[in-house]
Amino acid sequence: MTARRRVTFVLLRGTGQGGIARTVINLANHLVESYDVHLISVVRKRDEPVFPLDPRITVRHLIDLRPGSADRDPGLEEPSSLVPVDSYLSAAGDRRVVDALATVPPDSVVISSRPSLNLIAAEHAPPGVVTIGQEHLNLQVRSAEPATHDLAERMVRALDVLVTLTEGDADDYRRLAGSADTVITAIPNALSWPIEEPALLADKVIVAAGRLSEQKAFHRLIDAYAPVAPKRPDWQLHIYGTGEHRRQLRQQIRDHRIGAQVKLRGYTQDMPAALRQASGYAMTSIHEGFPMVLLEAMATGLPMIAYDCPSGPADLIDHGRNGWLIPDGDAAAYTAALFDLIDDADRRVRMGRAAWEDAHAYQMPHIIQRWRSLLDSVA
Repeated sequence: MTARRRVTFVLLRGTGQGGIARTVINLANHLVESYDVHLISVVRKRDEPVFPLDPRITVRHLIDLRPGSADRDPGLEEPSSLVPVDSYLSAAGDRRVVDALATVPPDSVVISSRPSLNLIAAEHAPPGVVTIGQEHLNLQVRSAEPATHDLAERMVRALDVLVTLTEGDADDYRRLAGSADTVITAIPNALSWPIEEPALLADKVIVAAGRLSEQKAFHRLIDAYAPVAPKRPDWQLHIYGTGEHRRQLRQQIRDHRIGAQVKLRGYTQDMPAALRQASGYAMTSIHEGFPMVLLEAMATGLPMIAYDCPSGPADLIDHGRNGWLIPDGDAAAYTAALFDLIDDADRRVRMGRAAWEDAHAYQMPHIIQRWRSLLDSVA
C-alpha cells in the first residue's frame, strides 16, 4: 500500500459536538500523517467545527442548515428511502450521500460511523472501494427495536469491515453476521489528549459529564448521591453538560434539597481542567458504547464509579483496583461506593493511580498503529 492512500470519512455532523464527531475527527487528524484524508459531512449547522480539523483534510458538507442558509431542497422534509429507520437522514440526504460516494476513487477506503451511513456506503461505494463501518454503540442497544436490529444485520453483512469498540461487541456482531465474510475487529477509541501527571485528588468534588438525556441517566446519579449530601456536606457533585433533561434534573435536586452540594455546571470547553479539579468520577448511564469520558477520567488519575451497563464500563473498570463497577441499577451499592470514595483517602489515591496507569494503553500512538495495521490488511 502506498503511503498516501486515500481515506474518506463519512460523518453525520462534521461540525457537531458529540462524542462520535470528537473521536472520528481525532482519528482523522492523526491518519492524515500517512494518508490522503477527506471528510464528507452530511449536515452542517455551524460555521466552524467544535473539534478542529487538520488543515490538510479536505472537507465537503452536503447539507447546509446554518441560520440563513439558502438550502431549501424539498427533499429535506421527506424521510430517507434508503434507511427509513434513521430520522436524522432525509431523501435529500440519501441523494447527496450517494452522489458524494460516487466521487470516491477506486482502491481507496471509506470509513463511516453510523449504521445508516455504514449501510449506504457498503451498498453505494464504487467497485474497488473498501468500506469500513464503525460501531459506536453495542448490539444490545441496536437490537432494542426490530427495525434497528434489521438495520444492524444488513449493515454487518454488507460491509467489508466492521470495527467495534470492545471485543464483546465484536463477538456479538460475528454471531449476527453468520456466514458473511465481513471482517469484524475491535479497536477502542484513543485518548483525546496526552497523559500528564495524575491529579492531586485534593478537591472534595466528584464529577460527571455528558448530555443531560435519558441515556446518560443523571437522575440515577442524583438519587444515589442524595443520601451522601447531608452526611458529607463538605463534598460536592458537579455534573457537566447540556440537554433536554436539565429542567427535570434541577427539580430533582430541589426535591432532594441538595442544591448546595449538587451543581449542574453546563457545558465546558475545558473538560481536562474540570477533571483535574475533582477527586473521583461518577457514571450512571443506561447504556454506552465505549465511554470516552471514563477513559479521560482515568488519564487524569481519577478513581471511577459506574454502573455495569452495556457496554464499556466493564472494559475500563477493574472493580476494587481502579474503581467500583456496580451492578446496574443497584442504587444502594452505588451510594455505598460514593461513601467509600469519600471516606478512604488512601484507597482513593491508590485506585486513581491504577486508573492513570491503565490509561496509557489508550494513547493515540497505540490506537493509530492498530488502524494502520487494519488499513494495510485491507489494501
